[in-house]
Amino acid sequence: MMEFENPALPPRIVADAQLVAAIDRLKHITGFVTTLTTLIDPRAQVFNRFDHVIRVLLLSMDLCKDSGANVDEVAERVWLHDINRWVFAHNAEKSFFDQSQNIRRYLAPHSLGRDLILIEDLEAFHNKDFNALTLEGRIALLADMITGIVEDPLLAICGLNVSPSFVPQVLLGELPLPVTTRVQVDILRAAAIALHVDRDIIAFSNLFSDIHRDAVSAYLDRFHGKLDVHGQDAREVYTLARRIKVEFMQPLIFPINNDGVCHGSWLKSQVIGPLIQQMGYGEAEQLLLTLDEPSFVEFILTLDLGSGSALVPQDFIPDLDYVSKVQPAMRFIDIF
Repeated sequence: MMEFENPALPPRIVADAQLVAAIDRLKHITGFVTTLTTLIDPRAQVFNRFDHVIRVLLLSMDLCKDSGANVDEVAERVWLHDINRWVFAHNAEKSFFDQSQNIRRYLAPHSLGRDLILIEDLEAFHNKDFNALTLEGRIALLADMITGIVEDPLLAICGLNVSPSFVPQVLLGELPLPVTTRVQVDILRAAAIALHVDRDIIAFSNLFSDIHRDAVSAYLDRFHGKLDVHGQDAREVYTLARRIKVEFMQPLIFPINNDGVCHGSWLKSQVIGPLIQQMGYGEAEQLLLTLDEPSFVEFILTLDLGSGSALVPQDFIPDLDYVSKVQPAMRFIDIF
């Protein structure tokens, strides 16, 4: 897990011990791959969702400056925007679960659940509906999008070992991706080596944090020091985030990550689907929203899901060497 100087939680969240615990759970919920590790391979720790939330939070605090926004309300939206994620995230949720439809129900038992403006903001956040967001919600969403614009390609390159040469040329001019000089590529290569060869997650995290911060700063420079959260600037951020997803992540990275690395189809068909059938959707959903990934695997191994063969912990471990082994033409570094 990355080492950050974590900003303080807003007072209304601090007052709710269950929400504090739910936020802490994000340290063991995936943001890209999974957080499951073995004693000899700690690499998956770097993909936790908590680190993503912290990156979004730090950026949102910068975007708040001179905006007139309520800083605590922005922070609440950021801290809570990923709180209702299932274990294994997209690889478990797809076709089964929708964050925007769940968040009102998820927060209902909490005092913050009575803040209808907050709830509506979080629903609009997940639906990327700028017109329905307050100023605080817009800042939180833009911070999330800008973080992802840099974070997702970097995780594909340094985390999944996909060569930056596979980023579509039409996107390279738009992305603040540090791949235009030999020095920049060498820095990315150093991060990939730290993770995949040395398996030094602290060194990787420090390098990744520096690369991400500098790339975000370079992107914000395009707006001449003042990003307009209401007008053309917001539309530009949204458009670029959408293009990265549609032109790069969906066609190239998702197939590698979701099935090759994370066994997503197996997870849905052999674990999540049977679990829902056995327990009922409501009870299964509560479980998937409460346990973290290591705890979920420990629990699921106690069940008989009727698959015909017993599950073992290794079934759930991501194959972070997938690109090198299966698609070597795509690899950034040789990890063998």
